Order: sequence, then C-alpha cells, then structure tokens
Amino acid sequence: MASMLRTLAAKSLQLQHPAGLRAMQRRAAAILSNTSEMSTDATFRYRTFEWRTSSGAKLDYEYVVAQQPAGGGGTARNALSALEEDVPRPPSGWTLVLMPSVSMVCSGKEEMRPLASLLSQRGHRCYIFEWPGWTQDVQANWALERCKIQDIASEYEDFWCQALEHVALVESSDTEAALQKAQESSVARRVASPRLCVIGAGSSGIYALRALKTLHSWETQDDTPPGVATAEVLAAYESLVLLSPSWHLPRKSGAISFLGEERAANWMGAILHSGSRFARIFRSMHFSRHNLRQHFLHAKAPDDNGDRLFSIASWLFQRPRPYAKTDTIAVCGFLDPPRIASATSVA
Repeated sequence: MASMLRTLAAKSLQLQHPAGLRAMQRRAAAILSNTSEMSTDATFRYRTFEWRTSSGAKLDYEYVVAQQPAGGGGTARNALSALEEDVPRPPSGWTLVLMPSVSMVCSGKEEMRPLASLLSQRGHRCYIFEWPGWTQDVQANWALERCKIQDIASEYEDFWCQALEHVALVESSDTEAALQKAQESSVARRVASPRLCVIGAGSSGIYALRALKTLHSWETQDDTPPGVATAEVLAAYESLVLLSPSWHLPRKSGAISFLGEERAANWMGAILHSGSRFARIFRSMHFSRHNLRQHFLHAKAPDDNGDRLFSIASWLFQRPRPYAKTDTIAVCGFLDPPRIASATSVA
C-alpha cells in the first residue's frame, strides 16, 4: 500500500512556483468579484468533528464544507434558500480536502474560499480545514499550548490524520444514505462510491502525504469500534495534489538566529507573552507594518481589494494565539516536517 501511495503521489504531484498559487488565487478572486449579481453557486456550511490531542483533551473543531445546492447555481439566489436545500452527492463524484498553507496574516478558510468556490461550480464537494493555532477560533488556537515545542510537528501530523479519517467516514456514511434513499425511491439512480482527493498548499502538502501514508498503513481489525475508519473506507483516497510544496519555512534573521533553535523558540515565546518594557518593544517590531508586509502576498489584488485585504491581514496578524506554539515554532524551524533530508525523500 505504501508503494502504491508513493506512485500515486508522484503522478499527482504538481510542483508550482509560489507565484503560481498567488496568481491562481487572484484569478479566482477576480472571477468572483466580476459577477454583476451575487449568487449562491457554492454554499459554505460549518461542521465540527471531535479532535483529540495527545494530552487526551477533546475539542469540537470547526471546518467548512462547500458545494453547489441541489438544483445548481440557478435555483437558489440567496444564502437562506441555499442552506435549506438538500446537498446531494457531488455530481463529479469527487470530494476534495483543502489544506491551506501556514500564514501569520491569513485565515485558511479565506485563503481556500476562492478555490473552493471554483471547484464547487465544477461539481466537486470541498472540505476546508485550518491549522490549529492559526484559526479565528481562540479555543482551537490554544489547544496545543501544553505541547512541547519539539513535539509540535508530530502533533500536527496526528491532527491531519484525524481530519482525513473524519472526512472518509462522513463520505462513506453519506454514500450509504444516498444509496438507501435511491433504493427506496421509484426513480432508479446510480450512486457511485466516494472518491477523495487531498490538495495541500505549501508545507501542508508534506503533512498530507504523511497522514495518507499513516492512514493506509492501518490494518482493519475484526472488532473495529464505531467511529473508526476501516481500510476499505480509507481506500477512497485516490489522489494527492501539492500546490507550491515546501518543507522549510523562512527562518528568523538577526541576533536570534545565533541561538539554538529550541532556545530561540523558548526565548521568543516568553518575550512575546511578557509585559516588560523590552517585550513591548519586541512585540511592536514583530507586529510592525514592515513585518506584516513581508507576509502579505496580495498587495496587487484585483479590483483595488488590496487595502481591504491588508486591513483583514492586519487583524489576523494579531489574532489571539499562543505565540510560543505558533510564531516562534514557524520562524525557528519546528513546523518543518522532520526527517526530510532532501526533495527526493519527500515522496
């Protein structure tokens, strides 16, 4: 199974320059902004699943499901009527899991929303997840506060395993319900088995690849408890697409770069959460407009949306989060997937 996954990943791998991903997002935003009338071509519904951390804590993690209403884009002209419509199986037969990149100034849901809208208009169902610690949900952001810095990458790998397992279970259950409904109906309809694809942007792609390898290595037991995906259910994952894949985030420069990675992360996290005079100066530099613009990638957004997006990014840059488990681990290298020596060892 592992060799099959490596072959599948190699065939579906799409290596693109980072500018290509930004251009695709700007094009999607331009298409959506040029419509003369707001239509509900894709409805976005919020769902939750129970996420369990390695410490045993349980949290209702919120994600988004995007899909066209039952009658397509022409039947529902407002959000209320679209939400009241039943959501059938995706016409294309494909369900896509969108994993955003890690960004200090962007929400994963907003980053993937234009792409999810375009994919939904083509008959796909899209799931949008965010990295814990980088969401707009304060509870989800602080869930990993007790996690050790050196274990944060493994914690994220476990999170993505749980998220992908949940999607496989939901799609399998939804397919069974649609099949039963078709059998009870007088109209003969064919219900195809679910086909799942994972789309990972930036460093998310490597975590997606490792999560899929882990899931496919699971062996089905005779006494598999309810709520645990079997090998047959997990086999629905057929494709993996990597958008601008990376496994090394930019490191922090300056005097902090001379410290060891773990020491620098602990020091920087303590300073960002401190109330001393030096800490206030350091925070003003860390959250400065100059540093914000280095992370802001939509300065040339279409239709003069740059100022609006910059205001949103400014708020997201300072959203409540455990800096010791987010900003510091990103700039000190602890978010980079471990055990990757070169590009050839990725897939």
